[in-house]
Amino acid sequence: MSLSINNVFDANFYRSANHDLAGLNDAQALSHFEAYGLNEGRRFSPLVDLSFYRASNADLSKFNNSQLLDHLENHGVAEGRSFSPLVDLNFYRERYSDLTTLNNEQLFNHLKNNGISEGRYFDPLYSLGQYQSLNPDITNLNSYQLLNHLEINGINEGRQFSPYFNFNYYRDNNKDLTNLNNNQLLQHFEIYGINEGRKGYQFPF
Repeated sequence: MSLSINNVFDANFYRSANHDLAGLNDAQALSHFEAYGLNEGRRFSPLVDLSFYRASNADLSKFNNSQLLDHLENHGVAEGRSFSPLVDLNFYRERYSDLTTLNNEQLFNHLKNNGISEGRYFDPLYSLGQYQSLNPDITNLNSYQLLNHLEINGINEGRQFSPYFNFNYYRDNNKDLTNLNNNQLLQHFEIYGINEGRKGYQFPF
């Protein structure tokens, strides 16, 4: 079983991430994404980052966005490839006993349709509850709104979202990364930094 555009595209997120499209209904948002947004590199889901997908998989480095999305839907999720710095399907499966028999496509759909709203953990680096507790001005947001806020606002603003990663610390302590923006920093930490033993945060011990 492969995923379809309806599985991965999130019209609410697409409108929120692209203010010029705020007036579109769901069908118009999807039509715009397929005709323009995909090729323009617009974000379309809080669970999928095509830039991260390309950077995480060397064999996809020459793929354009349309090819990346097609590969993700038909192969990448099923193969367990990394497609977001904020989503780890293996962690999600292992953490919850009711999900152990689900394959990767089923896990993705469960996370999108149930897991986020239920406030489940889906990455070892952070949780939405942690993000909320570290940022008191967003205590009124539900889990779905928290994830959207983190993706659209929080990362760009350099907000603390994890006890294991701090944007300023990672940039300041890795002089080769000083020119990277926050999205690039998080991507670097997930793809390279952890494996290289780089510290993402100054632990108090």
